[in-house]
Amino acid sequence: MKTDLIDLWTVARHDWQDALRSRRIVVWFILYLTGSIAACLIFAEVIQGIETEIAKAMGLAGSAKPGALINAIWEKESFMSFMNDFVGDSSLLKKLMSTPPFALFYGGLSFMFTPLLVIILSSDCVATDVANGYVRFNIVRTSRMSWIFGKMLAHAMLLLAALGFSAVGALIIGSLKLAHFDMMTSLPFFLEFMVKSWLYSLPYLGIAMAVSQWTRSPNLAKVMGLLILFAMSMLAGLANFRMEAGWTQLWEMVLMLLPQGHRMDFWLPDISKNLMAGAYVLGLTVLYTMAGFAVFHRRDL
Repeated sequence: MKTDLIDLWTVARHDWQDALRSRRIVVWFILYLTGSIAACLIFAEVIQGIETEIAKAMGLAGSAKPGALINAIWEKESFMSFMNDFVGDSSLLKKLMSTPPFALFYGGLSFMFTPLLVIILSSDCVATDVANGYVRFNIVRTSRMSWIFGKMLAHAMLLLAALGFSAVGALIIGSLKLAHFDMMTSLPFFLEFMVKSWLYSLPYLGIAMAVSQWTRSPNLAKVMGLLILFAMSMLAGLANFRMEAGWTQLWEMVLMLLPQGHRMDFWLPDISKNLMAGAYVLGLTVLYTMAGFAVFHRRDL
């Protein structure tokens, strides 16, 4: 067991070194950073447009930087009452209203797009090494399982670092473009969303690892990963829609096996729910990866 863990860490370390040599790590960081900056700039422009129109309607002078009016509305009791009718959960509402609006935007953005980026960027990690024969030089030094989980660990670490870059980009844009934005006050919220979106995205990394073990074609692996992502999203939507129409326990079981079924638990203020969701998604990550390994360990490489 100790030898397997050492081998797993060695594989992960070498994969990181390969990512540095091949500039793959730079591509990841640039993609996440520029995506975060672009989305946050769009958010700032939209808020600027909304506040300008509100100021014109009320005969007030517009602000050079957006955000002041949104922050003022955010603190109004009437807005909280409106949101209470919309959210329907007082504890969740209290958590959301205590979070800066820009941090909520970053959190929603991370939860929405990180799974897609994981599928696109990681679905070829095993298939590429199988296609070019590089895998043969590795599996003679360690077990196939240690090699697979070592690569998964490397990509998980890479994902966390890339999300860190995206958070830095969002914080910079917030400090430059938004009025009354306090970087130090907002930093804990951004770190929380960064870690939670990373945990939520790990099962999608498991899917990427699975499809990459099923084929030696990197492009086919990406296509299969995207199709599974789309199918799982449709299935989760169907399960939520049919939950009230009967067969509740069946649909709840379906949602337990999908990462989408645990997404809302990461937003709740209850730390026990957060930890339970984290345990579930880690289990799903291993389950999905082993679904790929069930094929990979029998393959002639």
